[in-house]
Amino acid sequence: MATTRPFEVTLNVSGSVKVKDKLRFDTLKELNAGEVFQSGIEVQSSEEGFDIVVTVYTSQQEKANKIALLFVGRMLDVLSIKLNVPLFVSLHSDWKYVRKTNQKVVLQKQDFQSSFQFSRLIDDNYATFLRGLSWYRKALYTEDPYDKYFAFWLSIEVIANKFNPNKENCRDPKTGRHKGSICNIWECFKHLWGESSNWEIIRGQDRWIDENAEIRNKIGHGTFSVDIRSVDEVLQKLDLLRQVSYKFLLDWARKEFHIDLDEN
Repeated sequence: MATTRPFEVTLNVSGSVKVKDKLRFDTLKELNAGEVFQSGIEVQSSEEGFDIVVTVYTSQQEKANKIALLFVGRMLDVLSIKLNVPLFVSLHSDWKYVRKTNQKVVLQKQDFQSSFQFSRLIDDNYATFLRGLSWYRKALYTEDPYDKYFAFWLSIEVIANKFNPNKENCRDPKTGRHKGSICNIWECFKHLWGESSNWEIIRGQDRWIDENAEIRNKIGHGTFSVDIRSVDEVLQKLDLLRQVSYKFLLDWARKEFHIDLDEN
């Protein structure tokens, strides 16, 4: 049997963030149910954001990077929405992803510890919610407007498809077939905010879900035109979609998990 040994993996995180002093702490790592390890963490500032050194345990050296990326990536999914800033992680120190800004968020040890703590909750419900956060982080850092749109939408859709509390309302009474994601999202919005006349951000916009789902489907199936007018249509809708996605994720965490992810 191969011996499990510790490996130190350094990852580079780019974004409008920094740490003032080198941070050291331990956190629990649980990537699979029942496999819990104590992992040493070091964080220090870099030109692009910060470097994070993670201790991982594996019997195969080639898996060390994958484990570290998964472990830190989950934490960044949480931290990214708490700060509402793009955070990109890479194995390579010469890979640069930074949007020039005159402001940077100064991070404290507690920011990392609380994000690691939440990201470690890996039962089925939390895992689905974390996938939603992962899509949101991707939407923040990707530059392609179609990819950004698709990712913001999926941050809502994966959670609605899993957690719709009124799935019977989405079943066709004649055929018994489920009506799909549009209905799931509608029911989840109602669960959080009531009738459409009271919806957050998109108050009274009864067609908003259908119209945006149509664009999502065209992008997902590769049938959305790649021309100036189509790109402009997506760009005009992106900011509102981002606002709805952000509000939906925060309110869902607060209502269903009793966790406040809002740092602003």
